[in-house]
Amino acid sequence: MLDSCLQKFSQLLITCDFRHTI
Repeated sequence: MLDSCLQKFSQLLITCDFRHTI
């Protein structure tokens, strides 16, 4: 349950972080 939510959140966070870095 938490893993699924965390996985989706992690992906979103990484994408946001990557975009913010650039």
